[in-house]
Amino acid sequence: MQWFCTLGFNLHKLLKSSNFASVRLTSCHISGIAHIVTVVTMATLLFGCSSTRHVPQGQYLVDKVDITMVDNAEVEEGQLVNYLRQTPNHKVLGFLKLQLATYNMSGRDSTKWYNRWARKLGQPPVIYDQELTDASAYQLHQAMVNRGYLDAEVTVDTIHTGKNRKVQVDYRITTGLPHYISTIDYSIPDSAIASLIAASPSRDRLKPGDLLDRNRLEDMRTGISEMLRNNGYFTFTKDYITFTADTAAGARDVNLTLNLRQPSAQSPDKSHLTYRISRVIFVTDYNPGTDYGSFDFHNQDTVYYRDIEVLYGADRYLRPQILYEASHIAPGQLFSQHAVDLTYEALGRLGILRYVNIDMRRAGFTPDGEPLLDAYILLTRGKKQGVSLELEGTNSEGDLGFGVGVTYQHRNLAHGSELLSAKFRTSYESLSGDFNGLINNRYMEYAGEIGITFPQFEAPFLSYDFKRRIKATT
Repeated sequence: MQWFCTLGFNLHKLLKSSNFASVRLTSCHISGIAHIVTVVTMATLLFGCSSTRHVPQGQYLVDKVDITMVDNAEVEEGQLVNYLRQTPNHKVLGFLKLQLATYNMSGRDSTKWYNRWARKLGQPPVIYDQELTDASAYQLHQAMVNRGYLDAEVTVDTIHTGKNRKVQVDYRITTGLPHYISTIDYSIPDSAIASLIAASPSRDRLKPGDLLDRNRLEDMRTGISEMLRNNGYFTFTKDYITFTADTAAGARDVNLTLNLRQPSAQSPDKSHLTYRISRVIFVTDYNPGTDYGSFDFHNQDTVYYRDIEVLYGADRYLRPQILYEASHIAPGQLFSQHAVDLTYEALGRLGILRYVNIDMRRAGFTPDGEPLLDAYILLTRGKKQGVSLELEGTNSEGDLGFGVGVTYQHRNLAHGSELLSAKFRTSYESLSGDFNGLINNRYMEYAGEIGITFPQFEAPFLSYDFKRRIKATT
């Protein structure tokens, strides 16, 4: 085993020697070097250096980590691996620690390029850490509690082998009996929100008889919060939703109550309110570095198109119609986070744009006292044109060749973020492998391609609403 470790260093010394450097690298020499590299690689794969070569004295290499469920077959060990804070080095094919073996090929002198190169390609040994083991046991316990096993216990066994300085860590989990949801009640003083939650599919995510799984409780909180934000509740977050679990001593049944908290005294809203969109303003030449947080945009031209406003800067590089079709936010509608996300997605398909941000700003109240929002859609344009060059070389059984390709792109051909792409490619191949005769015994190929991509589905007699719903290009 030691012979294979030193072989890599001997090869490094051979490459550094002046005699070897002065040798002309013919095909035979190249073939010989390839054989040496192959031998070294195979030796590393099959045998490798000592796995504890870079493990400091008095410390141990984490060789193996196991999770054993003592009394529960419903929870699989593989589902709990992500809760471990310390795992062994990565294995290839399930048994070979190739990255660790590559790291161990390096020497202790970090000034040599070969040692730095081997360490960069490999993975350092995982040194056993008692604190990380304790943290893993705590995380495993919390994972079981979150799944409804409130009486779960986790014990850790560590097996040290002083001879080869390795350690094996075994986590044994005793889950005990789970807790189940017996009843689900709702404490929601706001009647409007109570009606929305009663009709929400998120309400059906939990039902009596389910495990008291905190992950599912969290999913329910998230689902209700998203539903409310899509129905006008702009300032609502899942933190306003809490759960109370009532259990009797020694019982496994849980009486669960969903609670709705009111905004704090520091909040500008004293109760949960729905917000309505007042204006939709596009700012086409937004500069994130200087205009951040500013209400005063230095526009040179203002265009009103249907129910949106477009503040142009130096020029109208995007037609108002394109921006209107991309916006799913409309004045007069209730605020909807889903509409905001769809607007981000639609604007992201416009290749001329480099940066998009939607800023919702308070804008007073309606005569009925409903708060209003102005939607500022901030756009920063990217580069309009671009050229790329591709070079390639080929060798087909001794026939040499090369190719050159040029691609030109215009990302805003008609001020609608249309993408014009033109490609030209030529290639040459010498059948004899000799470039001296560029006229005879050769093949030449020429290819061209041109295309235009429209960001919307282009067809006559289509409504704006249909174009917004369909996600297609032409």
